[in-house]
Formats: sequence, C-alpha cells, structure tokens
Amino acid sequence: YMHLIQDQSVVALALLPDGTIVGGTTVGGGGGSHPTQTEAKLFLFDPIKREKTFETVPVPGVGSIEALAVGPDGLVYGFGGGRLFIFDAAQKKVTATVEHGMGGLVYNSVAPGPGGELYGLASHSVFTVDRQTGQARALAQYPDGISAGFAIRGNRIYFGSNAQIVSYEIP
Repeated sequence: YMHLIQDQSVVALALLPDGTIVGGTTVGGGGGSHPTQTEAKLFLFDPIKREKTFETVPVPGVGSIEALAVGPDGLVYGFGGGRLFIFDAAQKKVTATVEHGMGGLVYNSVAPGPGGELYGLASHSVFTVDRQTGQARALAQYPDGISAGFAIRGNRIYFGSNAQIVSYEIP
C-alpha cells in the first residue's frame, strides 16, 4: 500500500483486537533522502477495506515512532522521541504522553509478554511498562548494548548485541 502517509515511511505496526492495524511512521527516508515532513504520524488501517481510516500526530515535534504495542486493555502504547504515549483507538485520541527515560529504543521492540505485561528494549536495558501509571521501568541493564532483534518466547526475551544473541529471563 503506497503512500499511506505522504513523504513518510512506515516503521512500526501493531494489531488491535478488532483486526485494525495501527501504524507509526518516520519522516526519515533512508540514505540520500531529505525529509520533507517534520512530525511522525500514527494511523489506523482497515485491512478488509484496504484503506487508512484515521491519522494523527501523537507527539508534536517528534520525527519517528520507534515502537507500538497493544496492551491487554486494548490501548496502544507507542514510543517516539524519548516519549511514551497512550492512544485510545476507540476514541481516536492520545490520552497520555510522558518521558519514558529509557534512552534510545530498539525499533519495534515492545510487545506483550507473560501475563499480558508489555516488555521492551532500549539501547542498554530491558524494560516493562506499568499500565497503571503509564511509566516505563527498567528491569535489567545490559552494558554491552542492545543493537537489534526482539522476540518473546515463554518467559524469555531474546535480542541481539552486536554478533551475539542474548536471552533474558523475565522475573
């Protein structure tokens, strides 16, 4: 689906319980390109009708949405520009925005894990999201750096640190 958001690249996707796709963009276009836009967008896409049904700027002034995840409460938890935002798709509005304090996130590295809790990866830590307070909280530091990948299987999170695959056991 070309040009869902004009002059932006889709970099994050999540699936809502009703089958609607929620997406996040970046204004960056890759090597050799020059951004024409300044703010990343969040959008809803109906895969049955094959059309975008909604778009918004969830965090003004931010150029990229690095990760999206849908919590067991049906809310969308998004990360961009050092901020965590909560989007209520039913109401089509951002209900909260806070600094997450985790540093740089690994792209597409937030997802539900055991018990429906949300887990994610930042450049040097594994974190969880407290859905009651809307705050991210570090669970463990990884000083060698987290550079790529993200998978949750059972109670383990897997990620890449340069040429190594690392596993972290969720407490």
